[in-house]
Amino acid sequence: MSKPKILLVYPPITKLERYSSAIGASGGEQIPLGVYYLAAYVRERGYGVDVLDGEALGLTNQQIIGRLRDGRFNVLGISTTSVA
Repeated sequence: MSKPKILLVYPPITKLERYSSAIGASGGEQIPLGVYYLAAYVRERGYGVDVLDGEALGLTNQQIIGRLRDGRFNVLGISTTSVA
């Protein structure tokens, strides 16, 4: 049995959504290190894994949904961000 193909998604999020109006545009960009660390860990164990970084690629949520519909994966992981 072959190992599943994994897709990890980091959806786009605006600075206003990430930092709220209190900080807004003065906040910086975030690199989704957790997603990339997880991808490296999984890949080292012999699984096929891709990362879809919506923010880095400038994708909209609709464009990401379109790519998800391609269905070239068996397992989907979606990262979320919270302002806490």
